[in-house]
Amino acid sequence: MKNKIALLTSSQGKNTQKVGMILSEMLADDFKIDQIDIDQSDGIGIKDYPFLIMGASTWFDGELPYYWDEFLPSIEDCDFSDTKVAIFGLGDSKRYPDNFCDAIGLLAKWFEKHGATIIGSVHIDDYHFETAFYTDDHRFKGLPVEYLVDNTEWEERIANWKQQIVEEFNEL
Repeated sequence: MKNKIALLTSSQGKNTQKVGMILSEMLADDFKIDQIDIDQSDGIGIKDYPFLIMGASTWFDGELPYYWDEFLPSIEDCDFSDTKVAIFGLGDSKRYPDNFCDAIGLLAKWFEKHGATIIGSVHIDDYHFETAFYTDDHRFKGLPVEYLVDNTEWEERIANWKQQIVEEFNEL
């Protein structure tokens, strides 16, 4: 039996949801994927998944979209210490170089605070930006995706990240 992954995005983040669907299709041979629209979810059952993937864009001056701010309190009391979490974020390093894909770091910080193990880090050297919320070892805490901005690399980056997170999900 395949392990289950909850893939959390918002139907209001159309491009984030599209990237989530692409990733879901890539992972279908390895995992059973339950796509969850956080706009329609009350959070019940999320902690029961051993693996979570979430996607979010960064809004304004490096903030989470309001739908994440509304969803996260519904799972505030959950213990994610047995959960591996992979995060992808949509951004545009040319138009928003000062807070490039900050949503990745914000979600990682929230889930780490609740015990989760964050997987799928990506080195910052592959991106050109001014500032971002990333780890001390110069790695994003997930995959930045410049969907529809970087027409040559985003699909390859998603495919490479898919391989990486499959390996990391499967590590004991």
